Amino acid sequence: MTAIYIHIPFCEHICYYCDFNKVFLEGQPVDEYVDLLIKEMEMVTAKHAMDPVETVFVGGGTPTTLTEAQLSKLCSAIQRLFPIAENAEFSFEANPGDLSLSKLQVMKDYGVNRLSMGVQSFNNDLLKKIGRIHTVDDVYQSVNNAKQVGFENVSIDLIFSLPGQTEADFEDTLTKALDLDLPHYSAYSLIIEPKTIFYNLMQKGKLLLPGEDAEANMYEKLMTTMEQHGRKQYEISNFAKPGFESRHNIVYWSNEHYFGFGAGLMVMLVKCVMLTTVR
Repeated sequence: MTAIYIHIPFCEHICYYCDFNKVFLEGQPVDEYVDLLIKEMEMVTAKHAMDPVETVFVGGGTPTTLTEAQLSKLCSAIQRLFPIAENAEFSFEANPGDLSLSKLQVMKDYGVNRLSMGVQSFNNDLLKKIGRIHTVDDVYQSVNNAKQVGFENVSIDLIFSLPGQTEADFEDTLTKALDLDLPHYSAYSLIIEPKTIFYNLMQKGKLLLPGEDAEANMYEKLMTTMEQHGRKQYEISNFAKPGFESRHNIVYWSNEHYFGFGAGLMVMLVKCVMLTTVR
């Protein structure tokens, strides 16, 4: 198996739409979790002969809620335990606002070469409505910090068909996202999942969504705009410059084998696959 997924379940805030495996960061035994995660990796690698690892993906939750020391301990263990191929794709999920220069430098020093940021929208009002705690300024600062440290492979996630979102607003978000001139973009239509704040609001008739026609128009606008800007659609929700496709996600979509480490892993991976196949 040449791909590895590592799950960090901690978040500083729980977004209103999210039903991924996550816990509120405050008061959690984060150091103990990292130690046990490393122990799990040690136990598995002791039992299996390892092929060169082509992709590593650290997801969440929000992996960049870890401190510099925790990031260093985790990344050091990954490099120690796995034979990482020279040209491997080594990705970290991140939230805008979490990407300080010091955290980015730790990741860069340990071979991380791809960042995937959950931006979702370039409208501060919408960000508040969906429970995000970053601002648009945080997005620009995080992208600038990443470039300053030397990250060239940066992806951002967007969500459309948000409560109260108009087609014009999504078009504005697309314009601002593409103005960053990043090599990879992911964009998903909102799905209301059980046991989320949005689900509870919908059950009470208090969640105003754009509607199916507006959602379809936003998706069509997404596809045509990405094509016009040289980002080829290589999957339902993913667009990239040639050579910048997510090699790790292709492992899932191709039903290939991988190692997975961390809490609630199978539930999380099933949801990741569903997000990119049922939309």
